[in-house]
Amino acid sequence: MIEEFISWFKDRFGGDISHLKEFFVVSGEKRIRMVSPESKGINGIIKGIYIAKKVPFGFSLSIEGSQILGKYARRNVVSLDKETALVWMKGEDIPLEGHAVDKGTVIIKYKWIFMGSGYFDGQRVRNYVPGERRLE
Repeated sequence: MIEEFISWFKDRFGGDISHLKEFFVVSGEKRIRMVSPESKGINGIIKGIYIAKKVPFGFSLSIEGSQILGKYARRNVVSLDKETALVWMKGEDIPLEGHAVDKGTVIIKYKWIFMGSGYFDGQRVRNYVPGERRLE
């Protein structure tokens, strides 16, 4: 699944993250985490930072995954203004016009702050910010 994730990221975002391969581990059936190479040998505990999950349309990046890998993305990144970024962090979907992005997973950011990922359906970005991480 790690090779699939690296290939998907390159196809989707135009960035090469293959140099990070040694830091990726599969967690459970559908999750990818980043760990230090030293901690890979520790079995039986959940370790590392959750960065992505396998979904029917490819992968979905966590907030931390977008923060770590976002700098490698060359396309399908949506830059928001302050007001729309606040709407996003409240857990709402956002309409998307005037951005050159393809249908599928997009990375969301405000200025230099990466804020996670969502699914662009052609009209709006579906929000996947977990409820416990949303602004009130």
